[in-house]
Amino acid sequence: MTAAVSSENAFPRIFGSYVLVSHLGDGGMGRVYLALTRTEDGGERLCVVKRFGNPRAHFTPDQVEENRERFRREALLTMKLDHPSIPRTFTWVHREDQAFLVQEFIRGVTVEYLLSRMAAADEHLPMPLVAHIVTEIASALDYLHQFRGWGLVHRDLTSSNVMCSLAGAVKVIDFGIAKATLAADASLTRPNILVGKPLWTAPEVLEGQHPDRRADLYALGLLFWCLAAGRNPERGLPDDSTTSGGTAILPPPSTFNLETSKYIDELVRKAIDCNPERRFQTAKEFIEAVAPIIPTAYQGQRELATTLSRYQPALQDKFFAEVVGRARPLLDQAAPLPSKRRKYLVVLVVPALLVAAVVATYFRFPSSAASRVPVSLPVPTSP
Repeated sequence: MTAAVSSENAFPRIFGSYVLVSHLGDGGMGRVYLALTRTEDGGERLCVVKRFGNPRAHFTPDQVEENRERFRREALLTMKLDHPSIPRTFTWVHREDQAFLVQEFIRGVTVEYLLSRMAAADEHLPMPLVAHIVTEIASALDYLHQFRGWGLVHRDLTSSNVMCSLAGAVKVIDFGIAKATLAADASLTRPNILVGKPLWTAPEVLEGQHPDRRADLYALGLLFWCLAAGRNPERGLPDDSTTSGGTAILPPPSTFNLETSKYIDELVRKAIDCNPERRFQTAKEFIEAVAPIIPTAYQGQRELATTLSRYQPALQDKFFAEVVGRARPLLDQAAPLPSKRRKYLVVLVVPALLVAAVVATYFRFPSSAASRVPVSLPVPTSP
C-alpha cells in the first residue's frame, strides 16, 4: 500500500487504488471512510472503505486478534451475500500489515437520523411507509437467517444500522458481529461477553442465552416501534416506560402517534415480547403479519425517496460535489487508466480497419453498378 502522505485526518489522500475522501466514523474494530475509485470500465465510483484498526480504541492483544477474526469473517460473509437490502462488498484485503474491505456506498440517511429530523418537525411517517420499511428489513433478515443453512444472525440491528438511500432503497448495514449459531463459531461470542447495544439486545441474550433469529426479530420489533411512534428510545426513553435488566418496556406506539392502529400496537407488542416463544418465530411470519397494512400496488420506494428529498438534499449534493472535486485530481495517481485506453483503442480502431478493408476491396474490383452488391458495414459498439 502507498505510504501515508499526511496525518490520519488529512483528506483527500491516496490509499492504494482508492482516494480517501472523508472520514465517516469509527468503531471498535476500525475506521470507516468515504472513498473514490475506478470502475472496471474506467468510470468513477464512490464507495466505503472499512479499515481494520482504530488507534483510539484500547484492546488487549487477545481482543485485537479476536476483532481481527470478526473483521475477516464480516468480509468473507458479506462477499457472499446477494440481496437488494444488503450492501454489496466489492473486495477485501487481509494480511499482516493491512486489512480492509470495500463496500457499496449508500447515499442517504440512517433511520436514526430520519427519526430525529421528523421528530424535530413534529411529523410522523405514514403507516404504509412504516410497514414498507420494516418489511424490507425483514426481507433482508429472512435471507440472512436462511443463507446456506448456516444459522446466521445479525446481532446488531439498530436504527443506526439501517440506511434509507435517497433513491428510496432500505439497506441493513454493519455485519461486524454477525455470527453463526454453529459450535465452531462460539469462541468469538463467549457467554460472558455482550456484543451489540444493550437496549436493542433481546432479554434472553442479556441473560446469557445463546442468540438465535428471534433475537434479530426482537430488534426488528424495536425498529417497528420507533418508526410507528416517531421517536428513538436511545434518545431518551418515554417518561412512562421502565427498564428491566437493560431492556426497555415500552408503551404502545399509539401513545405517541394517533395514526397508529390497535392492530399495529398488537404487532409491535408481539415483536418485542420479552419471551422469545411468544414473538414472531421467523422473518417471513413477520412479513405476512405486516402485509395487510400495505395497500395493493403501493409504491413504498417512491414514497420513501419523496420523503427523504425534504431533508437537506441540496446541502448533501453540494457536499459530495465538493469532496469528490477535491479528490478527483488524485484518482489518476491512485488508479491510472491504461486498460481503459486500450479498450477504447480496440473498440474504435478495429471497426475502422474493417471498414477500410471493405472499401478497399470494393474499389479494387470495379464492375458495373448493376453487379455491385450493397455491403453491410460493421457498426462500432460503445465501450
